[in-house]
Amino acid sequence: MKLSAKPLKTLSDAERGNLALGLFEEKDTHAAALKAHPALKRLLETGDFKGKANDCVVLYPESGSTRLMAVGLGKRAAFGARQAMEASATAVRRAGKLGVEHLTFALPSEAGASAAVVEGAAEGARLGTYAFDRFKEKKEGEAPKKVSACTVAVSASARAEILEKACHTGAVIGEAQAFVRDLAALPSNFKTPTQLGEEARKMARKTGLSCHLILRDEAKKLGMGAFLGVAQGSAEPPVFVVLEHKPAKASGKAKKPVVVVGKGITFDTGGISLKPALNMHHMKDDMTGGAIVLGLLKACAELELPTHVVGLVPFTENMPGGKAQKPGDIVYAMNGKTIEVINTDAEGRLVLADALCYAERYKPAAVVDLATLTGAAGVALGRFAIGAMATDQRLVERLQAAGEATGERVWQLPLWDEYLELMRGEAADLLNTSGGEAGTITAGSFLKEFAKHSPWCHLDIAASAWGKEEKPWSPKGPTGNGLRMMVQFLRSWR
Repeated sequence: MKLSAKPLKTLSDAERGNLALGLFEEKDTHAAALKAHPALKRLLETGDFKGKANDCVVLYPESGSTRLMAVGLGKRAAFGARQAMEASATAVRRAGKLGVEHLTFALPSEAGASAAVVEGAAEGARLGTYAFDRFKEKKEGEAPKKVSACTVAVSASARAEILEKACHTGAVIGEAQAFVRDLAALPSNFKTPTQLGEEARKMARKTGLSCHLILRDEAKKLGMGAFLGVAQGSAEPPVFVVLEHKPAKASGKAKKPVVVVGKGITFDTGGISLKPALNMHHMKDDMTGGAIVLGLLKACAELELPTHVVGLVPFTENMPGGKAQKPGDIVYAMNGKTIEVINTDAEGRLVLADALCYAERYKPAAVVDLATLTGAAGVALGRFAIGAMATDQRLVERLQAAGEATGERVWQLPLWDEYLELMRGEAADLLNTSGGEAGTITAGSFLKEFAKHSPWCHLDIAASAWGKEEKPWSPKGPTGNGLRMMVQFLRSWR
């Protein structure tokens, strides 16, 4: 999708053609729009359009625009980057269904001309075109119902180069989230650990990241017994991906890396502790944390962020083969701790344990892991928040601030010592599950034992990673939720 941005002195200067015009709820903000586009008068007089967030009505004026869409921005006082993203996505999605190829999305002067608003609008425009249709038959002669070009027009005096930079930033972030969704939506036979390792290598080569793939023999030498224990039941070999964005201009605090770890279970059957058949096909998305890490490093490189960032993803399947680990088996993690495997379906924390140990070799400024880890996260928070557990309060507060800014919200859960006691084993140092109460928190308490030496935060994205209803900016299925929050977090890291 081609995205551009430009300042407008008046709304009358908006390009003729297909125009989406953002309008607030407050009637005193409509004067400029009515003057520029009289066709809106009757619509606003009837009260059929009230400007509520993401309302959308299509008009066909006798002169001027081919189509004129009125898009609700909500209340003026609440408007910001997130609202711009949603309104832009709403307009672009509607335009695509109408067969529009080129769209101008114009914001009133009251919306301001901040870089953040333009970024949000550009993100939304890209997300509004998103569809996972790789495996659908393309009918001969059928035109794709997607907007191919969108201009974000801001009705205020602003420097064009600032708007264009903001538009580029939004486009990169939107594209990175689409990349994450694509990886999570792929069926597991198209994203084996080996294939995803090659995808990471290809992406690194294209963007200038460094990439190293740790294969089984090297993982054995490193002592990654927890990771390899999960992998041993699958015919597909495991691949541990290491990506690094190390900008030459990083200075001060930004020189010490932030390490981001993602769970990379490319398909989760539950292993010997087999999952029920119903909805097991969704387990192709159990590598969403890993997909976010790949998309995040891609965005870091393309945005030329000045922060040193390392991405770690242990990719493997969790299968019930003849060589699969069994309940009661004991494995050694990379730091020497022993783990008794009570339930082979609690495998994500095992692969993350070794990844968190590996992260310590970078002596990082902070470590953040993202994982579709527990169904209990959805019980606790629903699908509206990411559960966070941390050893450093400042770190989790920064993640929460990034979540509020992007709408990918984070809610902190406690890590009291009592929860860790539920994970203590008799035959081994730790159990891989308590099998009962506080499932999300006990999983975080387990991971804490492998993240002892650096500020660390665990993000359980299980509930928000899969959308149950379609929105213009977020489809049914994999959402990529957490990517934009992590980009915002790293952009503010100083």
